[in-house]
Amino acid sequence: MAQDKSREFAGTLREWIRIERSTDDRDSSGSVSGVFELVGEYHASAEPAGTGVEAVADSRSAMLLWQFQMRLADEILPGDRLTWNNRSLIVRTVTVELRPTPKTCLLAEETL
Repeated sequence: MAQDKSREFAGTLREWIRIERSTDDRDSSGSVSGVFELVGEYHASAEPAGTGVEAVADSRSAMLLWQFQMRLADEILPGDRLTWNNRSLIVRTVTVELRPTPKTCLLAEETL
């Protein structure tokens, strides 16, 4: 049965993504230091998901959204930074699907 589950993802996880989280470190003036800690690096599939949600008047609607699917990973949170193909994105939503194959789906938005 484990082989059936792995075949479902076989060949689709072609992209390499890096997830980082901002630390709470402050510099000498009390500002955020801009230091990120590594959460993990993953193989994932990527596909465009359009632009921002117009129904809620998302002011960032001009920025592209991307959907990533990867093997189950519980440590990723909304707000984490995702680096992929020299692009910087912010994770907006994290969805865990347990059936038929456990996987994590991310919706991420490009940043400037």
